[in-house]
Amino acid sequence: ATLLRLSKQDHVLLLVLHHIAADGASMAPLATDLSAAYAARLEGHAPDWPPLPVQYGDYTLWHRELLGQRDDPTSRYATQLAFWKKTLGDIPEQIQLPADRSRPPVPTYRGRSLSFRLDEQTHAGLNRLARSHHASLFMVLHTALAATLHRLGGSTRFAIGTPVAGRDDPGMANMIGMFVNSLALPTDCSGQPGFIDLLTRLRDADLAAFDHADLPFDLLVEGMDLPRRPDLHPLFQVMLSLTPLGRIAPDLGSARSENLFLLPEVAKFDLSLDLFDATAADGTPAGLKAVLEYASDIFDEYTAIRIRDSFTAMIAAMLEDPAQPIVRPALMSQAAQDRVLALGRGGETGFDGRLMGQRFADRAAIAPDAPALRFRDQSWTMGQLDARVNRLSRALLAQGAGPGRKLVLAMTRSDRAIVAILAAFRTGTAFVTIDAGQSPARAAEMIREFDPDLALIHGPASERLDFTCPVISLEDEPDENDAPLMQAELPRPIRPGDPAYVIFTSGSTGQPKGVVVSQSSIAMLAHQQEPLYRMLARDAGIDGPMRAALTAPLQFDAAFEELLVLAAGHEVDLIDDETRQDGPALVAHLHHRKIQFIDSTPAFFEALCNCGLLEGDAAPRIVFLGGEGMSPALWQRLRETPGIAACNVYGPTEFTVDASLAHLADSTEVTLGRPLKGAQFHILDASLQAVPVGVAGELYISGAGLAQGYLNRPDLTAERFLANPFSPGQRMYRSGDL
Repeated sequence: ATLLRLSKQDHVLLLVLHHIAADGASMAPLATDLSAAYAARLEGHAPDWPPLPVQYGDYTLWHRELLGQRDDPTSRYATQLAFWKKTLGDIPEQIQLPADRSRPPVPTYRGRSLSFRLDEQTHAGLNRLARSHHASLFMVLHTALAATLHRLGGSTRFAIGTPVAGRDDPGMANMIGMFVNSLALPTDCSGQPGFIDLLTRLRDADLAAFDHADLPFDLLVEGMDLPRRPDLHPLFQVMLSLTPLGRIAPDLGSARSENLFLLPEVAKFDLSLDLFDATAADGTPAGLKAVLEYASDIFDEYTAIRIRDSFTAMIAAMLEDPAQPIVRPALMSQAAQDRVLALGRGGETGFDGRLMGQRFADRAAIAPDAPALRFRDQSWTMGQLDARVNRLSRALLAQGAGPGRKLVLAMTRSDRAIVAILAAFRTGTAFVTIDAGQSPARAAEMIREFDPDLALIHGPASERLDFTCPVISLEDEPDENDAPLMQAELPRPIRPGDPAYVIFTSGSTGQPKGVVVSQSSIAMLAHQQEPLYRMLARDAGIDGPMRAALTAPLQFDAAFEELLVLAAGHEVDLIDDETRQDGPALVAHLHHRKIQFIDSTPAFFEALCNCGLLEGDAAPRIVFLGGEGMSPALWQRLRETPGIAACNVYGPTEFTVDASLAHLADSTEVTLGRPLKGAQFHILDASLQAVPVGVAGELYISGAGLAQGYLNRPDLTAERFLANPFSPGQRMYRSGDL
């Protein structure tokens, strides 16, 4: 203890007590003892403290006897341990919180605090809600905090810690010592309950926990054989307490005394919410003082403020409509929600209206002698490739192709497959590409589901497939007129909303489902990618059109990136099946051809790097990686590799190839980057409300690249393509990505 003299009339008594010597309930008897000592000193004699009926040592012996023997299955120790094992057995080790950083391996225990207050009206409303449902004020606050943490972090089952006084015997009321115990309160927010339902659920759980509060927390952790981690408090990382707010300052006679509360910059837990129940002289609620303590290791002040505001918003919503589901109340103001939505907006596309068939025709007309396509040892200029597309387009039209019709492409990987895809775009015929070498059963299922009007085949494998529609073989190319195809030759104009192609994906079930993409969606992506390719080529020091390698299977939309590159006026090298499946051979080919642009999955790219892809002067200059998550190690490796512009591209098939792009040079951490123009990202909770920045939610995507849905699957389309609550009349895709 230290007495600080500020002036003759002003002093501060500083008492520092370790928690092992005194708990919060010890402060009142300590103040009483100080009052008696001060009064005795004024009267010139030693304080006459009455002897305590019970000593702390008596308490420890009594508590040990209360618990009984550990090996006795009927002892209180054994029965309470069994209760907690059953109650907490399925609780995850860690609650999900909207942290700003990963927790360090060894915590510093540095912390900060936010003080706030719930006014008298709110206090009274919480008391009324508690009484009407046979609960305590603590249980109502537990409900509000549980709903807040569920909404902010997404955890459904977790534990919240709370201290219990442990002074069950009246003889302990005036003792100074450490009696408090910590309980891990099971908290179940599953099933999107209403506030009343959750309160009832937590009331019962809390009452059961309080009935089993004799087992010390350290013995519980030991008995449950929980792993000890220096960075993680066992069972719970969030603490909630409610304490009656009474006067505990000593009575110093004529001198005036008051408590000075210090908020030390430490944090024992990730979050601690301490509330103090104030009562007016007439017994009415006088408001709840609150302190939110947060660990600086993982939280910034801005995030702590969001947590505080979300908690108070949840309380207001609970009082306004206790029956409403806990997922319904907004966690943000309308202005804050507008700011969050703006962060996910990619901007306008400025789409010029030209569809894919027209875009490539225009490119060929502008630069007919520019290199366009290479396959093995053959190459074609833009003009030569366009002439082949025109010939095949007329052959397809003669067989009934055109807008509103469906064409299946069952072809060996070659230049003819590229010509066929471009001809389908040119004629406005919806197409699906099938790998003729894949499982016959899967190919047959895709053909049956697609129900084509026409089939275009090439290669021996395609001859094993059965079709019920007319079949055109491309073993010999058609000798039709190769002049530019005129709009008048089409049965009707190609409309932006016409289906352009179908991509079959397996999803998690393995059952093929066809994603239908419109003409406008793929064309708008081509429109916005063209200046991006130009900028990347310029920044990489590439003079003129760049050379790109197409390594992806043609039946997947990953191959469409290079088709967009082609439509933008660059050369595409179609890698044959043998080469693309042989890492060293593929790297040798890429180096020999001086490929400057490559689009790949991270895993495939890493395999190529292990074969020497990034070595030497012929390494690619522009790298697009997507289709799966990228490891931090690869991200950092590419950032540190000189002369390479690497981008992380993200986009489900349901949003036309690419939805966002991140330049690795702009971030040290793996990120999806910014939505592309025409795309809008929404991070939403279970009730389709926007979550605050830093809070986990599910990614929904809307905008120009949105697919039309799943072929012949209205049920699945309705499940994954939802009405957009932020743009009436539009839809958004539920990605399933968190």
